[in-house]
Amino acid sequence: GKYNNGAKIGDWIYNYKNGQLEKKVAYQNDKENGLTIEYHDNGKVKKESTYEDGNQQGPSTWYHDNGKVKKVSTYEDGKQEGPSTWYHDNGNVKEKGFYKNDKQINESVFYDSDGNLEKKLTWKNGNFDGPAVYYHDNGKIENKGQYKDGKEVGLWIGHDKKGVLNFKGKYEKGNKEGSWVTQEFWSDAIMKGDYKKDEREGPWTWYYYESGETYLKGQYKTGERDGLWVYYYKKGNIRRQGKYNNGAKIGDWIYNYKN
Repeated sequence: GKYNNGAKIGDWIYNYKNGQLEKKVAYQNDKENGLTIEYHDNGKVKKESTYEDGNQQGPSTWYHDNGKVKKVSTYEDGKQEGPSTWYHDNGNVKEKGFYKNDKQINESVFYDSDGNLEKKLTWKNGNFDGPAVYYHDNGKIENKGQYKDGKEVGLWIGHDKKGVLNFKGKYEKGNKEGSWVTQEFWSDAIMKGDYKKDEREGPWTWYYYESGETYLKGQYKTGERDGLWVYYYKKGNIRRQGKYNNGAKIGDWIYNYKN
C-alpha cells in the first residue's frame, strides 16, 4: 500500500505467508476508512465491515469458510449496537442477541444446527443476569434458574429428557448452598444432603430410585468423606460399612453378602 507524509492512504493488501490474500483495507490519514474485507486461507470471504475514522461503523458480516454467513452485527463508533445474529455453517440460526455499548443485554436465544431450541439466557452489561432456561433436543426443559452478575443464584431445577427430576437446589453467588437433591445415574440412586460454599457438608443419604429404600448413608466435611459410611442392599441388609478420614478409608471395614 501507499503512504503520504508517513500516513497510510488508499487500499492496502495483506497476504498470508503462502501468498494467499488475507485482507484488503482502505485507509485515510493512517486510519481505516471505508470497506475492509478479510479472507479465509481458502480464498473465501471471512468478514466484511465498514470503518469511519478508524472505527467500525454500520453493518458487519462474518462468514464461515464454506461461504455461508456466520454472524451479522451493527456497529456505532466501534462498538456493537442493536441486534446480532449468529449462524451455523449449514445456514441455520445459532443465536439471536442484542448489544448496547458493546455489551450483550436482554434475552438471547440459542439453537442447535438442526434448528432445535437449546437455551434462553438473559444478559445485563455483558454478563448473564436474569432468567435462564436450557432445553433437551426433544424440546423438554433440561434445567432452569437465575443468574446475577454472571453467577447462578436462587433455586435451580433440572430434569432428564423424560421429565424426571435430575437435581434441585439453591445457589448463592455461583456456589451451591443448603439442601440439594440430585439423581446419580451411574448408581440409579437419588442423593440428598447439604452444600456449604459449593462443597458437600454434613450427612448425605442415597436412595434407590425405584423403591425409595436407603442405598447409602455418610458424612462429608468440607467436601471430603468423613466418619461412618454405610452401604445397603435392597431390602435393607448392610452391604459394607466403615470410616473415612479426609476422604481416605481408615480402620476396619466390614463387607457382607446379600443374606
